[in-house]
Amino acid sequence: MKKLSIILAFICTMVLGNKAYSQATIKIGGTYADVRTSGLFYDIEPQTNLFAGIHYQLFFSDVIGIEPGITYYKLSSLFDTNLGDVKVTRDYVGIPLLVKFFPNSIVSFGGGVQAGFLAKDNLDENFRNKNFDLTAQTQLTFTPIKQLGIEVGYNYGLTPYFEYDAQSVGDVQFANGDGSNKFFYATLLINLR
Repeated sequence: MKKLSIILAFICTMVLGNKAYSQATIKIGGTYADVRTSGLFYDIEPQTNLFAGIHYQLFFSDVIGIEPGITYYKLSSLFDTNLGDVKVTRDYVGIPLLVKFFPNSIVSFGGGVQAGFLAKDNLDENFRNKNFDLTAQTQLTFTPIKQLGIEVGYNYGLTPYFEYDAQSVGDVQFANGDGSNKFFYATLLINLR
């Protein structure tokens, strides 16, 4: 089995190596974040925040490629409680891996997964924060000028980023439940090729 894997990797390298080309892209923009929760009795208002990263597009042909990268993104939500608003913020370092399709030189779209690693948050210790978050990601990119473009995307939480028990945090009462990240993002793209 190991020999077969090595042979397949060699063949892929030989076949794709002559056709593959790459491009680094800087992304700067914002997130529009919300949380999906169970057992929470308060309205949650989405907030806007920062999204930035560098991605590396590896094209196997003029039509298909992959895009790994590293991003920093901040997600904020405003919980409307009966005692006032409570703002929840979380900072993540994300590592996306996407499959990209390029029907023409102006429009592309893709999808994949993103692993998010919690860098900082303002959640109370009662919420049992998760240090890892996995999201499904879709994106649509417009590149009317070769070096500049706009990308919009949506990340949908696959794993909870926090869990909580029925308890009071200050004077606010929470039921059992969890929450997962979901957010839209929009960025300016700067292609470095």
